[in-house]
This record gives sequence, structure tokens and C-alpha cells, in this order.
Amino acid sequence: MKDHELVGRLEQHRGLLLDQLYQTVLDSSAWDGFLRQLVDVTGSRSARLLVLDDQAQRVHYSTKVNIDDGDHRAYVDHFVNACPWRPELQHKAPERLYSTALDFSCPQNEFYRTEFYNDWARHLDIHHGMLGTVFRDQRYRVQLLVQRTRDQGPFSRFCTETVGGLLPHVQQALRLSRGLADERRQGRTALAAAERSSLPFAVLGGQCDIRYLSASAQRVLENLPGARIRENRLGFEPPGLQRRFRAMLEPLLCPGVFPQRSGSTLEIPRGHGQPIRLFATVLEEGVCECPFWPDAGRVVLYIQDPMEEIDIDQALLAQLHGLSSAEARVAALVARSYKPGEISEQIGSSLHTVRTQLKAVFRKTDTHRQSELAALVLQSPAVVERGTQAPPVRLGVEGSQG
Repeated sequence: MKDHELVGRLEQHRGLLLDQLYQTVLDSSAWDGFLRQLVDVTGSRSARLLVLDDQAQRVHYSTKVNIDDGDHRAYVDHFVNACPWRPELQHKAPERLYSTALDFSCPQNEFYRTEFYNDWARHLDIHHGMLGTVFRDQRYRVQLLVQRTRDQGPFSRFCTETVGGLLPHVQQALRLSRGLADERRQGRTALAAAERSSLPFAVLGGQCDIRYLSASAQRVLENLPGARIRENRLGFEPPGLQRRFRAMLEPLLCPGVFPQRSGSTLEIPRGHGQPIRLFATVLEEGVCECPFWPDAGRVVLYIQDPMEEIDIDQALLAQLHGLSSAEARVAALVARSYKPGEISEQIGSSLHTVRTQLKAVFRKTDTHRQSELAALVLQSPAVVERGTQAPPVRLGVEGSQG
């Protein structure tokens, strides 16, 4: 491909390239689409993105296009360090691309005598490349590699620099992905809180598929009219109830499409007594260790039966959030599905007093709705198994006074 043709194709497809690139922040599988577009626009054979250790010796994670899985595994396991261009790349300035034909000490005739070419690249018709370290920190280096066949020819300096103009966006997408992955790993405590809680709960994937179901949750669902588990997916009947169930989950499962919300509730009617209440909140399990490609979001679904008492340590709840004893009592009752009027009757205070205390609780816990407050309480150490006592919680700096 001639240089002027490349410029025209880049201008024509730049918007699609950038759209696909920034989609990777929410969906790591979108790297495949970005690399495919990059290969097509540059008239190349294949491309890959490698996440390596800080010395660029070992591949932790990778994605690729137009390379067979077996060939790619052989590359990752052995030939990544046999490639005559990559070791030299460690000593070149990062955040730019280099042409293998122009910027490396290994000439083409020597390349054809290397183990890398004869044992790996030859049958793939890989003769030329363009590569660079597009991101690095104290732990990782991320390298982008684009390969060409003999007939496609080497990358010219103009072509390499033109494609290099995309690198600031590649770096920004990686930074955003890194930040999102860090935030998700910090949210892993939700599952631990659920396991400590006496509430039945389930962990759901993006299609309402059940990733984990506690024994107590299974018992509740088996006896709940309208609840169904089919092909390991949770759903409800009639269809109107199923739509409300999905509407509750979608803001949590698809934060890139819906405004992020901390949680929501849904009441499931039953033949007698008060309805079962479902509460959903974001759960990030941190199962993917890759610092740039976070795993898809998950949801923890608490199943609350108002007819079953919940043990909440109100003294601990007050300590955790700086609440007065009266405010902690109101917060505990909200977590038990009581509405303000019911709380007023329960504690013998006026509705005005209850609402004033509830506003104070919202302010101190940085919540805005009763569903958010319930989530905070239900996921906290203040919810304990019946007959046990929550462990003490230390607040402040270790060794401080007061």
C-alpha cells in the first residue's frame, strides 16, 4: 500500500478506529475489533497486543487477530523472546512505533536465518513488522505489533509515524481500562460481606446466569411462586414481573449504557404475608487479574423475607457511620424493609421525627434513597448470623488516641 493511500484510509476509518478503541474500556473483547480494523486499514497480515512483565520477558495476557491459536501459543511460550526485534525494543523510547525494516539492527537477510523466522514466521508468511511499547509502568509493559507478508512489503517511516498518531488514544484507552480494573478490584468486599451476612444471596452474570447461589437463597426461591431457574438462569413469571426484574438489573449489568446506580429493589408477591424483597447491587469479584482488561461486571442479589428477622448490631452500625443510637435504629429498620410510617409505629415516634432522623442517616452514610441505605447496611459487618456477635471494628489511625 502506498503512503498516500494509507493516509486516505486512515482519514476515512479514523472515527471507526477510535470508537472501537474506546469501547475496549468497557469490553476487553473489543480489542479484537480494533486490531482487525488496524490490520485492514494498514494493509497488513496480522496484529497483536501483549501485556508483559516490567522486563518485557514474559507475556501475562495477549490478544491477537489473524494468528492461529496454536501458533500464537507457540509464540507466547517460546518465540516471543526469539523474535530478533523485540529484545532491542526494550532500549527504544516508548510511546512510538518502529519499522522492523528501518529502525532495528537486524537486516532482512539475517532475519531469514533466525530461528524465529524458520521455525515460526516462515509458514505464516510474516516478513515485516511495525511495533512499539505503547504503555509501561513499574509492573507492566504493553506492546503493539503489526505484521506484514513479503508481498505487502515493509512499513515505511511515513507509514509508521502516521499510524503512530493513534498511540495517544491507545494509551488513554489502556489508562482508563487500568483505572476501571483497579476500581473493580476494590469492590471485591461485596461478596465477602454477602457471605458474612445471614441473608440469602445469589451472584448473577450478565444474562442473569447464576454464578453462585447460597443454600438459603435456593430454599427461598424453590418456595417462591413465580420464581424459576432454567438453564442456570434466574427469572420470574408472569412476564411483567420478569421485565421489572430485568429493569432492576440492567443499570448494574450495563453501566456503560445506563447511568450507574448503587442498587435497586423489587418486591415479589407471594400467596400469604408480606412480599419477598430482592435487592441488587454491583459486585466486582476481581476474578480477572489483568490490570488492563477487567472482567465483566457482576451483580449480587440479596433475597430478603420480611417475615424473617435480620440480626443487625445497631451499636456497630452506629460506630461504622457515626450515627446516633436513634439513627442507627432507623437505619436498621430500613434494612428490614420497614417504611417510614411503619418505623414511626414501631418505635413510637412521630413520622416527622423519623423522617428527620432518616435525612441525617442519608447525609452521614452518603446515600440518597432507602434502597441505597439498605444496601449499605446489608453489606456491612453489622449484619451478623443469629446468635453471634459482630467483631469489634477499629476506626481511625492505628495507635491514635480518643
